[in-house]
Amino acid sequence: MLRNFVRGSEAITFQVQVGTALGQARDGVTARYIDERCMARRSLSVVQLKGRHLPLPAMRFLKALRVALETAKD
Repeated sequence: MLRNFVRGSEAITFQVQVGTALGQARDGVTARYIDERCMARRSLSVVQLKGRHLPLPAMRFLKALRVALETAKD
């Protein structure tokens, strides 16, 4: 789904490193490693379509992400 999204738009997406082959173009999409030290801290927004509910796995992922981000700040 994410590959189709970025292929059909000018968007970018993020994925855990183990999930993709780095540096290899596949279907017009290339993966790159991002060193967090090179990035300024920014706020993260999670959005959903109006009137739609997030599936339970997505809600669990967001909860785990929130815990991980809060733990990383400490």
